[in-house]
Amino acid sequence: MRTLGRLLCAAGLLALAGCAGSAGPGAGATAAPGEFPRPAADGEVLAQATVLQKDGEDPQLCLGAVADSYPPLCGGPPILGWDWAVAEQAETASGVTWGSYAITGTWDASAFTVTGPPIPLSLYDPLAQFDPRHDPANVGPSDDSTLLDLQERLHTAEYYPAQITDWSETLILGDGLENGYLWVSVIYDDGSIQKFFDDQWGEGVVAVESALRDVGTSAEGTHTEGAAPGELPRPTSVDELTGRATVLQEEGGQPTVCFGAVDASLPPQCGGPVVTGWDWADVEGAETISGVTSGMYAVTGIWDGGVFRLTQPAIPATRGDPYPAQDPRLLDEDTPGPTDEAVLLQRQDELHAADYDHAANGDWSKITILGDGPENGYLVLDVIYDDGSIQRFFDDQWGAGVMIVQSALRPAD
Repeated sequence: MRTLGRLLCAAGLLALAGCAGSAGPGAGATAAPGEFPRPAADGEVLAQATVLQKDGEDPQLCLGAVADSYPPLCGGPPILGWDWAVAEQAETASGVTWGSYAITGTWDASAFTVTGPPIPLSLYDPLAQFDPRHDPANVGPSDDSTLLDLQERLHTAEYYPAQITDWSETLILGDGLENGYLWVSVIYDDGSIQKFFDDQWGEGVVAVESALRDVGTSAEGTHTEGAAPGELPRPTSVDELTGRATVLQEEGGQPTVCFGAVDASLPPQCGGPVVTGWDWADVEGAETISGVTSGMYAVTGIWDGGVFRLTQPAIPATRGDPYPAQDPRLLDEDTPGPTDEAVLLQRQDELHAADYDHAANGDWSKITILGDGPENGYLVLDVIYDDGSIQRFFDDQWGAGVMIVQSALRPAD
């Protein structure tokens, strides 16, 4: 496990009177001669972070550590264009408002400017950012004593945030040793910070990780044209389909059918396409909490690619039901898929960078993909409905046996 001994310092908690054992900037003792890069992003970037605002102050984007307190404590660069009115799942306590979100915006090297609606992280499928240098098979060339010496030199460098007073001047979030590398976490790197350390200490010594990620690029920062060229199929069905889902309706809103993840809260929180033909008076097992009515049901209806139309009475379901049946390839641990996890994580990152309709995009009338993840040697893709065309789409691009597409809706018996 990485030893991020300085991460809390770089997260803005020094306002509490400093971090024990933190060295102040040394006079002339720098980690590397020359000017430390302060890259701005040319295009949009993605942040997965906590936004926090104290009464009477501007909101901050906490890209580093967040103290596990109530309310939480953290610090970060200013976030411009933030509006709590459009940010779901925010909390307020003791004059502090906060929430954790996936946010698209721009980075000018001192402030983050919002360009898209925030998505609560509880409803967001996080981007896989697999760095092969984390792989135990790719141990770095430096021993711990050398790395510890370089870490101390880093901490005394004039650009290291030993005492943060102005987040607009801060770039480094934290650092630590892992797998034969000195890892340095920064707000944003376009490659120039990695090159800075490579030039001074040699390649393969320092591994730079960027908290902000370029939209449309892979974890390594190279442009990705997408998991598969061409248009992802959006299959529909004129025949009845059935599936298990949570149906949820907020007061004054339309009922939605949640085929994907449901946040374990009271009331529950989830997203999904609109379901028509729904009448709470016709179903059992519903409960209403804080103006939200919900229940879990086996539903049967027609899927037109954007709206689910109920055609049969809904039947209450329980979370323990084994329906829908899982693909047998995922149950046979003795016969895993042919692809190792490192490759699957790279494929997953390409998938996330592709311009496909994904649950994270927020417009459920256009969404096909619910979620994804590696399991038993396969990259598993959960979708609302697949008639086989989505499976063929990825088989044609990556080869058969790499991805398993699981459909939340299946033909009704």
